[in-house]
Amino acid sequence: MARILVGAALLAAVSLTSPVAAADPGRIPDLSSYTAVDIQDYNTYYNYPTTNGAQFATPGGYRCRITYTGRANPPMKQASCWGELPGTSSNSVRVFAAMQLDPATFSTGDLAGMEKYTDYKEPRDRTVDPADYKLLPAGSKLVYPDTGTCAVTDVSTVCVVGDHGFELSEKGSRVF
Repeated sequence: MARILVGAALLAAVSLTSPVAAADPGRIPDLSSYTAVDIQDYNTYYNYPTTNGAQFATPGGYRCRITYTGRANPPMKQASCWGELPGTSSNSVRVFAAMQLDPATFSTGDLAGMEKYTDYKEPRDRTVDPADYKLLPAGSKLVYPDTGTCAVTDVSTVCVVGDHGFELSEKGSRVF
């Protein structure tokens, strides 16, 4: 009986002193401490007839875009990143909102399509100029009007649209 009591006491002590498990995977990261950049410096994306957006490169070397399509009913909002993403075997991730907002999703596909857009003048089919992806410095965030926010550190990127988004990190990437 004494061994059972000692075992129970030991289990209780370990339970009380064990660290709490990793942060809630559904938790939205707090982006309030990041420094906002001037959106005009990144507002380099337009896909005819109605999608505007901001594009940036991350310290991790992949590309991201956050867009707003205002003439859609309801408006469409999207944030996406693509390339060699940390902590996942997928090469792209996006969060999209229109009639409803669903959690972000990882996928793997042809990244050349991410570099294409339609212009209002001929030739209409164009490729994004690599110079349009200005580096978003570590510790900063890009707040796109009526859409969402993306923020970066030296080792991670977070994009949030509404209450969903994604976090890319060498420690483990996730969607929420």
